[in-house]
Amino acid sequence: MQEYETVIIGAGAAGLMTAIQCGLKNIPVIVIDSQLKIGKKILISGGGRCNVTNQNISSKYFNCLSKNFVSGILKNFSKDDVINYFKKNGLPLKIEDEFQKYFPISDKASDVLNVFLNGLKQYDIPLLNDVEIIEVSKENDKFLLTAQNNHIIKCVNLIIATGGKSLPQSGSTGFGYQVAEKFGHKLICPSPALTPLLSENTICHELSGYAVGVNVSLYENNKKVKMFSGPMLFTHKGYSGPVVLNISRHYILSQTQDKFLEVNFLPEISEDDFLSFLQNQSSDLISKILRNYFSRHFVSYICELVEIPEDLNLSNLNKSKRVLLQKKLFHFKLEVNGFKDWPFAEVTSGGVDIKELCPKRLESKLCKNLFFCGEVIDVDGDLGGYNFQWAFSSGATIAKNL
Repeated sequence: MQEYETVIIGAGAAGLMTAIQCGLKNIPVIVIDSQLKIGKKILISGGGRCNVTNQNISSKYFNCLSKNFVSGILKNFSKDDVINYFKKNGLPLKIEDEFQKYFPISDKASDVLNVFLNGLKQYDIPLLNDVEIIEVSKENDKFLLTAQNNHIIKCVNLIIATGGKSLPQSGSTGFGYQVAEKFGHKLICPSPALTPLLSENTICHELSGYAVGVNVSLYENNKKVKMFSGPMLFTHKGYSGPVVLNISRHYILSQTQDKFLEVNFLPEISEDDFLSFLQNQSSDLISKILRNYFSRHFVSYICELVEIPEDLNLSNLNKSKRVLLQKKLFHFKLEVNGFKDWPFAEVTSGGVDIKELCPKRLESKLCKNLFFCGEVIDVDGDLGGYNFQWAFSSGATIAKNL
């Protein structure tokens, strides 16, 4: 049996940041991870570039029962703290203007992971990789962790940084939820988020591979409840791209039977301006006008959908077809038949109920010296570096108050 003051289960973004911040304060800590190679989510995120934070970090970009809860954690380790941390450790970040995302200047996610691995060495923090903890109990104010080889590890403080259930190939099995429930915690039902949506509509096959900037809105009982702007990608099996990933968690979690997604393919102009434009260009072909905004293939599909010949002159477009064209371009209803499950979801919505955590320490209110950080908590962010920021901020919060 080995005994430590503080044990972190999970060597992802949250667990590694927690460990490094503990090292900075000379707090003895050990990190345990079930995977032989750690940090898999770090390595695959952002297309292998790792989008570590965003210029516009605010609680409004996070989904949680309490925005104040999130704001307090974010203040403990801000966007600027993240930028400075990597800079001081030899990895400057760069910002990409379109979505205000921060990436390592090298464009290599492996460099982000190496900063953490070097930090573990610098502060002599032991890493037990390829060690799966299968059971957690508590006796006489100390936690007993049972590994898969029946080896017992004892500790005073236990930090759960195991992630949620998204991307299980990275090692996220939902084990942290088991620990939380073992000590009486309520779980907000975990659900995939930031995941592609599925459809059998012919538009997906016809436009597979085509990306376009749009607004996508979620309607419940004919009332718009959520909207995101950004690139949308048609795939053979449905819809993807940043705007779809962002709205996916809201669509999946919506309990309303009468719900649908609507796309505005021309978010940069108003419907009235578009109609005026059509009227002023009445001598041109409809296909020529539409190709000012869309690819030839998209124009062909829309014309076929509205049953308009591509070589039709605008002056010959009757009112009913004009109205129908306007509807398809500004109010296109997406047919959704499902969503891609855990292996494709970038993050988990749901998790440990924040009402049962101390907002200043992220310590369990039900079990002394039990802490949770990162994705295992019922907090998830939009696409764009927000979930890494949450991982870093929540981990640093624990270390700060340990």
